Amino acid sequence: MWLIVALRVVTATHGAPAGIVWNNCVTGAVTLLLGLAAMELTVGVSRTRRPHR
Repeated sequence: MWLIVALRVVTATHGAPAGIVWNNCVTGAVTLLLGLAAMELTVGVSRTRRPHR
């Protein structure tokens, strides 16, 4: 999320070129999706390794 929000925070006094804005938005979205996927895999693994009672 920081990659998407950072441009508005850091460049409040001057504008950033459109290429940088799109690059940060795409990179932020990909990073967010990969993080969510990794979190889901981690939760799935911990659920399957619990001992059955």
